[in-house]
Amino acid sequence: MTKVSTAELERRLERARTHREEEPALFRCLLDAWVYAHVPLSDDHPRVRLVQFRHPDGFYAVPFFTSEAKSRFA
Repeated sequence: MTKVSTAELERRLERARTHREEEPALFRCLLDAWVYAHVPLSDDHPRVRLVQFRHPDGFYAVPFFTSEAKSRFA
């Protein structure tokens, strides 16, 4: 398996934002990409947990980032 470049992932992400028919290609790309997500700061839970937010539409969303630098900035 080869890692998808950050530039390719960002290009597909941006394309999927404006062209719904591009979402399947983005999801396939995500399977080979490294993404970054936040975890709770102080967590002694035995399983890995991710920070998530309730979307105004009612579902829970896990924000992820295409680079470590972007995740640190957020």
